[in-house]
Amino acid sequence: MQSRDFHSNRLTLTEVAEQLAVHPKTVQRWTLRGVRGRQLRSSLIGGRRYVLPGDLEEFLDDSTASSRDSDSQQSSKVVAKAKAVRKRRGGR
Repeated sequence: MQSRDFHSNRLTLTEVAEQLAVHPKTVQRWTLRGVRGRQLRSSLIGGRRYVLPGDLEEFLDDSTASSRDSDSQQSSKVVAKAKAVRKRRGGR
């Protein structure tokens, strides 16, 4: 039962990628190198990397603010797509 609780409040990088409609390697890059000075916080547990939903929200909010200040249209499109997916799934 504790294992189910552990996994229910954490997302794998693949789950994050599916939610945001991006490639899993993109999410992996966000956790290892970050983007525009922002890094997606994650935990390495048993050889797998996990992201807390709150950390994902914070990263997306920071990325949204950062993309407004940047002229990179590609990143803006990814963030806009992520926001739309979150909204469809009942997120903020």
